[in-house]
Amino acid sequence: MSIAGPADQSAAPAAQGPSVNRRTVLGAALAAGAGAAALRTVVYPRLEELVRGGSAAGRGDWISPLGGEKAHEARIAHLLRRTAFGATLDDLELAAYDG
Repeated sequence: MSIAGPADQSAAPAAQGPSVNRRTVLGAALAAGAGAAALRTVVYPRLEELVRGGSAAGRGDWISPLGGEKAHEARIAHLLRRTAFGATLDDLELAAYDG
């Protein structure tokens, strides 16, 4: 006989809870996604309307920098920023002159 007790006693089995498998995790994720989508659909337009004081469907307060009276220069500058890394002011003027 040892100090720990008799050798024939086995440890008590651990309590088992519900099993977690792929199906339960995917189901929980699907339910959470559906809940978030429903919340976004129902609540968000009303919040946007309260904050902005108007309809949430359009963005009438935003004006594109690529439109208006200096649209040509703005489009050229945008193109040079995206394609020519480090374009200078001379490059911008030359591209505007060339069309």
